[in-house]
Amino acid sequence: MSVIKQSSGIWQIRFQYRGVKYQRSSGSRNKTKALEIERRWRNELLDKHHLGKKDSINLYAAFDMFLDSKIGMKTYNDVQTIIRTLKRYFDDKPIHEVTNKDLEHYVLTRKREGRANQTILHGVIQFRGCVNYMDMMDYQVPYLKYPKLKIQNQRIRSLTRDEEARLLAELDPENSKYVSPIAGDPKDLPLYKQRQDNLDLVILLLDIGARYSEIAGCQWSQINLEDKTITLIRTKTNNQSVLLLSKRSLEVLKRRYEERNSDTWIFTDKSGSDIGQASFSQPIEHLH
Repeated sequence: MSVIKQSSGIWQIRFQYRGVKYQRSSGSRNKTKALEIERRWRNELLDKHHLGKKDSINLYAAFDMFLDSKIGMKTYNDVQTIIRTLKRYFDDKPIHEVTNKDLEHYVLTRKREGRANQTILHGVIQFRGCVNYMDMMDYQVPYLKYPKLKIQNQRIRSLTRDEEARLLAELDPENSKYVSPIAGDPKDLPLYKQRQDNLDLVILLLDIGARYSEIAGCQWSQINLEDKTITLIRTKTNNQSVLLLSKRSLEVLKRRYEERNSDTWIFTDKSGSDIGQASFSQPIEHLH
């Protein structure tokens, strides 16, 4: 606690900075005002140590510099998306002028929009990372108390057999909902291959338990049809896992290998280009 209420009702300021303890009366019975005085005092100490030695930088430029520091890292695209979002909620002013009120406004606005705490927390974490990076780069930075957001750890639920059967039936490229009996051979229809891709991808996801990106970007070099195994590249932990394929997944991969239009990628775009990304008729999260 940086402010402590005395018996007189006056809030006293106490904190430690650079190994030195600081203590004085705020002269106020209002806690909010006492906290503001404490914040200004801390900033005065920061200025005393650094002002004149550190340059000022605007927030958007700081965001861009922070993003540049992530070039070549696996998290770059994720950070880029979060930074783009943060710019919509913060004014482009000197980063050392950002206040706790600005951060709280960001959190409350995102909550009103219905965003999950986990999503909001990602933004707070990257904002904090930006401030720390600017401090390391010898720019003036603010002293902030970052919001704490409670994350609900939900149990992972698997599909029941009935749910899985209904999902696969919905994805079946020959589903009567999507194929007219008078249209001739459904395999000649333009969307047939895309719907087959959807079905194959979901089967592999269900049987292997991998992330979408691990399957959509999977290469034939990761598949051993003779040993009936798949080698997954775990990007999050930067390691590999070798898993046995189920009979159903093996049949899918054998068929796709025989009909392949790429010697590199299992899933390709319509032209068969070696892009390592599947081109599906609709996002998987929208399938029922």
